[in-house]
Amino acid sequence: MKKLSFILILIFNFQIVSAKDLLEIDALVNSQYDKTLFKNAYDEEIRLYKDTEDSKHLLQANYIEAFIFGNNGDDNTRILKLLWVIEHAKKEDYLIYTYANYHLSSALSVLGSNSLALRYSNESLKNCIKYKIHTLLYLNYSLEGAINYKLKNYEKATQAYFKAIKAVYKEDYLFRASMLNNISLCKMNLNELEESNLYIKKSLENIKNIKNRNFKVLHFKIIVEGNLGSNYFNQKKYNLATQLLEKEIEFYKTHNISLKEANNPLEGLLRIYNIKKNEAKKTEIIKTILFAESSLKNRTESNRFTKILYNYYSDINDYKNFKIYADKLITNNSYISDSVVNSLNTLNNSLYSQQINHLKTQFESNNKLLNSTIKGKQNTNIFLIVLFLLICLIFVIVFIEKSRREKRNIVISEQNQLLEEKKRIILENEIKLKQEKITSLALNLNLKKETEKAFLEKIKEIKRKRNVEIESVLRDLQHSVNNLLQIDNKNIINSQESDAENSKFINLLKEKHPILSEQERSFCTYFRMNLNSKEIASLCNMTSGTIRVYKTKIKTKIGLENEQNLNEYLISLTES
Repeated sequence: MKKLSFILILIFNFQIVSAKDLLEIDALVNSQYDKTLFKNAYDEEIRLYKDTEDSKHLLQANYIEAFIFGNNGDDNTRILKLLWVIEHAKKEDYLIYTYANYHLSSALSVLGSNSLALRYSNESLKNCIKYKIHTLLYLNYSLEGAINYKLKNYEKATQAYFKAIKAVYKEDYLFRASMLNNISLCKMNLNELEESNLYIKKSLENIKNIKNRNFKVLHFKIIVEGNLGSNYFNQKKYNLATQLLEKEIEFYKTHNISLKEANNPLEGLLRIYNIKKNEAKKTEIIKTILFAESSLKNRTESNRFTKILYNYYSDINDYKNFKIYADKLITNNSYISDSVVNSLNTLNNSLYSQQINHLKTQFESNNKLLNSTIKGKQNTNIFLIVLFLLICLIFVIVFIEKSRREKRNIVISEQNQLLEEKKRIILENEIKLKQEKITSLALNLNLKKETEKAFLEKIKEIKRKRNVEIESVLRDLQHSVNNLLQIDNKNIINSQESDAENSKFINLLKEKHPILSEQERSFCTYFRMNLNSKEIASLCNMTSGTIRVYKTKIKTKIGLENEQNLNEYLISLTES
């Protein structure tokens, strides 16, 4: 009780988009079929091919021939011509190649080869997207939906119909109405009846927007309403279903339309009248079905009504009529099966032959490509080997250079360590020597003081004693004076050696810590020599406590912490 939109029937006819070289064919295809016009167009393309040897004219000639054979009912030859066009179309012939795939898919779907039809439909659709052939794009989506519908892939069919709606121009209300109706049928088959009703109503709303409501539009509207009636029947809304289905049958009778497409509404009404036990109406419907069955000469078309009558007479136990229509059904089915088998055999042979040629061409092409690829790979391999060897050479050079650099760095590091060690030893020796000199200087000063004291004591003793041996005293005094002179000489030598170094240190101290006084800088020279407070006090004629106070003040001015050693800081200052 369900049928696809009238538009789906229309799209199975041949169509072609206008293009520079196909304008005349386009006009011819979209006009009413005229055998003479098609023959003249074919002859003209053959003549042009002979004159120019341009293969596009031969393609177009075979394309026109496909229309001629199709209109004459020779579907097998039509398919062969379309296969030839597909096989011989070049890259620049993408337009006719795309349309040939579309029409071949359409023809195969009509013959029931839906899986094969889907293959050619997908090829056409791929080219429509690639080359932006908008005129055929939405028709391809519609065809894809119709094929999936026949394969009972209702979800995929619904998706394809939605894509067709999206791709078509908004003002093409008839096409949009047709796709919405088809979506409703998909929903009906998925048992989503409320959604199905919703899309049927949307379809009827689009029909209302059509300005030019000619007979085809009215016919389509009746079909959509009939589908709604079928949906109501499934929902057991028999009164609503009866109104719409009777309206459809009345339209066929009023406009003298062949009842070959009325099997679904007639069967639906028969079932409703049977449920309602309306014998009068049931008898009237049976008469209409008998008339349709006997008037149709095409066995495929009449067989639909034969099945209805067969089931009807089986239900009412009318053995005589049941046997008549059972025999008819068997005969028709046998004829249809043989016809389909013959058609499919011819089609399969054609496709097999075409596929063999295609595989042969593909093999030759692949063989050339393989040889080219092998040669290219050989060159690539040579290049890769050379590149690999070059990389290895660079790696070896880098490795050797890195090893040399590391060895050189190790030698330099060892030399630097030795040099630092030598510097440290020399510095320690210098410091030790200076300390010895300072110690000697301090001892000489002490000795000088003692000698001077002894000298003064002798003079005091001479004053106290009157009876003194002058010569003995003079010898002692002379000996003391000689000692003092020797001590002075030693001190002068030591002081001359250290004056230059001390002056450098004093200058450095002035530059680094200008806040220190002269006396404080003088004390710093002693601290740098690691003299203790007692030794410095004896040199400066001060107490040890005074020296310690000065040391604390110097640390504070320099900015040293309590735990830091002043002597070490002053030594490090000289070293740096």
